[in-house]
Amino acid sequence: MTLLTQLPIESAPEGAVFSAAEQPRRLSPFGDWSLATWLHGICWEWCITRDGPRKVLEHPTIFTSCLLAGDGSWGDFTIEFDLRQMRPLADTSMDEIFNTRGRSGVMFRYQALRQSYALLLECQERVVLACRNGEEWTPLATREIKVDPARYYRFRIECKGERIRCRMDGEPLFDVTDPTFRRGRIAVYANTLSRFGFLRAEADDEGEADVAAYLSAERLAAARSAEGLAEPVLWKRIPHPVAVKATGCVTLDLSPAGQLEGVVIITEDPPHAEPGGRALMSVDLDGNVRWSRPICEHARLGIWDLDGDGRREVVLFDGPAIKLLDAASGELKNEASAPPCNERGNRGGRENEKPYAPIFRMVPANVRGLGPGRDFVAIDIYTAVWALNDKLELLWWRSREHGHDVLPYDIDNDGLDEIMCGHVMFDQDGSELWEVPGAEDMIFTHDHVDRIEIGEFDGDPSNGLEIVLTCGNAGVFFLDQEGRVRAHHPDLGHAQHLSTGRFRPEIPGRQVLVGTMWGNPGSRTLFTGAGERLWTIEPDNSTGRDLPVRWAPDRDLILIVSTPAAAGFYDGYGRRIMPFADAHLSTYDRAILSLSKDAGDHAGAGSDDFALLAEGEVLVYTQGQGPIA
Repeated sequence: MTLLTQLPIESAPEGAVFSAAEQPRRLSPFGDWSLATWLHGICWEWCITRDGPRKVLEHPTIFTSCLLAGDGSWGDFTIEFDLRQMRPLADTSMDEIFNTRGRSGVMFRYQALRQSYALLLECQERVVLACRNGEEWTPLATREIKVDPARYYRFRIECKGERIRCRMDGEPLFDVTDPTFRRGRIAVYANTLSRFGFLRAEADDEGEADVAAYLSAERLAAARSAEGLAEPVLWKRIPHPVAVKATGCVTLDLSPAGQLEGVVIITEDPPHAEPGGRALMSVDLDGNVRWSRPICEHARLGIWDLDGDGRREVVLFDGPAIKLLDAASGELKNEASAPPCNERGNRGGRENEKPYAPIFRMVPANVRGLGPGRDFVAIDIYTAVWALNDKLELLWWRSREHGHDVLPYDIDNDGLDEIMCGHVMFDQDGSELWEVPGAEDMIFTHDHVDRIEIGEFDGDPSNGLEIVLTCGNAGVFFLDQEGRVRAHHPDLGHAQHLSTGRFRPEIPGRQVLVGTMWGNPGSRTLFTGAGERLWTIEPDNSTGRDLPVRWAPDRDLILIVSTPAAAGFYDGYGRRIMPFADAHLSTYDRAILSLSKDAGDHAGAGSDDFALLAEGEVLVYTQGQGPIA
């Protein structure tokens, strides 16, 4: 037998070992184990403690948490573990917003948090062998028992092909056949106060041979998928003062012809910013400061040619004012008071949090018919939307519960942009056209629209455009341009990030990639443009913010840079087919930001370049001269 993994409890010091509040969310004694799910405000989710003479791993809260090990290739194996379930109930979580049933146990053949088998003690009333697929935990076998909260139960799981056999305290428990998941990782799972005495997973010679054959086939498939693709190389390194870690605080400055000219950033670094303050500054391609000016803490910016003079401007929200600056020189071209709102708009923070920034996003629009970007739309973080012209004058505003994204798009081909703001579509004059069906339920459960994409995605222009919304735990919606729901997938978890690309050229149209966050972070699901699910992978447990890159004339790749273990280029089948040479730069969550809105051919190689924000520099990558070896 070969050891696959074990919980290194005896070698670990007593005290906290895994934290959602710490980077990189795992501490050294636990080797290849990592924290697969994390929550707001939960500092220490797992710890080593003593239970009598023995050291044990304790899950001390009533919130869902999961420790994960393995590489996804494990198929046939044996797992043994000890488990003590000390409380019967759980609190609701971002993964399961209505569940209060206490569950403790081991997940196996784990492909993602919502795609796995699990052997669980549940509510101190039963032991369950379940298949989790989406929101549902489907029982494959159940035995009612009276769980003693003071004792440990010994479990054994044997997986071979489609057969799963389980034993409890040495006695046969379950013997089932199920084809849903053939292989995957192993996870320790709990959503209530529980302790694990040990865990050990092993594979016999046949299991090892199965893994070796699978990995060999995967390497061959990845090599075939990468055939003819060029190697990514670093084209330009643009140093700059460290930017604040917030979305929208770094933007590429492009010439009217699309050539890269510099970077505009928000920084707190002295001497550019006063102590405790922030500065907006522009640097050229060599990192030389072109201009700088002090700004307020909640400043937001966008860069495009607003006034139609052929030069890009920085549209800046700075405290009580909106300012228009020449992007090249920093010269102030215009200034106006920020738009007003009533008691619903800019509603401030939630509960005891500090108030939100009055303006959260500003995006170019065309609501007067003067051309793309001659107007713009601004939103606060939840409730207000404004349309303004190139003189920073208010055209209209509405107070409407929305969320975190807004997207102008000419859906009716009349030459003027309609405005998709959260779950509401406005006409160019601010009149409401329609609302997503079920929006009231979404608001009631504190969900909202995080990302919007509009375009011809399903490959059939005769049925109009497609609109895709990610809406937290409400899932992902595929709409037609009249707001009718074509497909709705509420079982992804907290659907957050969204991008589209031609990842599978054999499928008509474009495909839609959705990344999850919070309760089940790091899950990526690919859909057809019509809303049919193709696959789900969980290459890491980060925020799932990825970048489509056009790396061949008719094909996009998915660039993942969220963690070193997952960093690389993935194809339309969810396989990592090319490495990312600078994977050491990838860190959890927000330290690297893909500047996807500025993807383009900056280096003149004939394909998309991509830019990444690293600590104190922007790195621009392009294609090498030949295919990868």
